[in-house]
Amino acid sequence: MMLRWEGLAPLFVSRAFAKHAASLEEALQSGQMNGDWDLWCFTFLDIIEDSLLETWTCFDGLERLSSEWIEALKAAGVHAHSSAFSIVRSLAFDPVVSANSVAKRLDVSPQAANKVVGNLAAIGILRLYGEAGRNRSFFAPSVLAILSEGEA
Repeated sequence: MMLRWEGLAPLFVSRAFAKHAASLEEALQSGQMNGDWDLWCFTFLDIIEDSLLETWTCFDGLERLSSEWIEALKAAGVHAHSSAFSIVRSLAFDPVVSANSVAKRLDVSPQAANKVVGNLAAIGILRLYGEAGRNRSFFAPSVLAILSEGEA
């Protein structure tokens, strides 16, 4: 997520590769030494399967989280057509925001965007990253937890 804070696209690397690193290396060595690539192919397919299951778990968690946030906004009395709903729906794929990025995305004034971000922070959906002041960045810790750990 540090890439996102630097203004770049976030990168999500599957934990399945780390989990199978030793067996993948062993299979690669076997293929190089003996010419037997079956073990490497099957190991790689196992990694792909684990990665797909992990991705599905993350997707499911992010979908559930988005629904929980929408319910929290409704319970907080946020108007159904509020910009907060648009931002909440986008946090799963863009968990780091600023008032400026929200203003651009929603085509609203910086003041209106700052109010939306502040409201989302007040109910715990967003958290301030770094120091307070102009050009503050906020992040959705629950999204980062799902992407990092696979669960909220």
